[in-house]
Amino acid sequence: MSERIPEGWVIDKVGNYICEYSKKCVVDGEYEVLTSSKSGLIRQTDYYGENRITRKCTIGFNIVPHKFITYRSRSDNNRFTFNKNNLGIIGLVSKYYPVFTHKCGDTYNQFLTYLVNFHSDKFALESVGTSQLVLSLSAVKSVKLMFPSLPEQQEIAKILTSVDDVIEKTQAQIDKLKDLKTGMMQELLTKGVGVDGKPHTEFKDSPVGRIPKDWVACSMGSVSNLITKGATPTTSGHSYASEGIRFYRSVNASEDGTLILDDVRYISSDADEQLKRSSLQRGDVVLSIVGAKTGKTFFLIDDLSPLPANINQNIALVRVNKGRVLPEYLKYFISSAAFQLQVDREITTQAQPSLSLKQVGDFILPVPHLSEQIEIVESLNSLSNVLAVKLTKLTHFQSLKKALMQDLLTGKVRVTID
Repeated sequence: MSERIPEGWVIDKVGNYICEYSKKCVVDGEYEVLTSSKSGLIRQTDYYGENRITRKCTIGFNIVPHKFITYRSRSDNNRFTFNKNNLGIIGLVSKYYPVFTHKCGDTYNQFLTYLVNFHSDKFALESVGTSQLVLSLSAVKSVKLMFPSLPEQQEIAKILTSVDDVIEKTQAQIDKLKDLKTGMMQELLTKGVGVDGKPHTEFKDSPVGRIPKDWVACSMGSVSNLITKGATPTTSGHSYASEGIRFYRSVNASEDGTLILDDVRYISSDADEQLKRSSLQRGDVVLSIVGAKTGKTFFLIDDLSPLPANINQNIALVRVNKGRVLPEYLKYFISSAAFQLQVDREITTQAQPSLSLKQVGDFILPVPHLSEQIEIVESLNSLSNVLAVKLTKLTHFQSLKKALMQDLLTGKVRVTID
């Protein structure tokens, strides 16, 4: 079925709307080197932490003027992202990054960037290669898209840019809150909140660093009633089910301790009964112990987590003695730098990264009195709640942008031209 063409729009080749900018760098180090990433065009020093490319001679690199568009023409996953230079500077990109602009001027490049990224699947079809796919600028030019009039292009770009601005500001707030949370965790999990409103004044050395004198450094096993892992249901003669008992895997764990419910499998009640040792309860902390995210992703079964549920063999269940350690306190400690240092020392990387249950039980955590644990958890929960609100807001605006692009870039919803 052919595309319905909105009134005043035309279907035309991208090449009739863009022109290549082919100017090269002729003086080594003349401009900053930039990287075109999924999150935008950024300084390579920001992307890598140090500028690796500019240690090489930059003569022959492509120049990207302010407001011009570029993209990485090589891809390992057949996804290509077009980025506009919004940095306010002239930059350099490697020869594998074609540079182009709208034929009617860079004023229209913001709309053009939205349009080509919205239709990224059409450009992917034009890529060639086997192990690494290549999308040439001539292939980009050959793709046919629907184009509105220039005034409508401007209005569409204004609307989408206004949403992008909110997304960018919200993301900046989230980044600051995450940094604040990391600093607060470091402070509270090593110095505590004190007793009776007075901070701790005496400290001692421990396997996890300096901690208050009245804290105890304990192995995870010594403060837990159970440390175990699950199993694959097929090993006991069962198959996955379309519904029934939730069966969590490492993909359901996250680096911030959130239980991810996007991809949950199910097992029967009979299978759950056979695997009852790893059946989850409120307060259980579940940690990835196999794979690339070993020791880094986890989740807490709290009052809102769906139960009944079980786990597979790639994640460990830690059921602490709540008379000694609060599950929420353990959750925060697992996401701390002190715990991650222990993981990095102990992790086995022969076939793939992994931890044994014994290694999990041997991890050391600093244990304050329960009353102080409660105060620490309450402080961190307060900040986590603010962060959660911002993350929800970010998701909302990202969804709004996606819906607006679907409506505006297809002409389904028309904008008013002043």
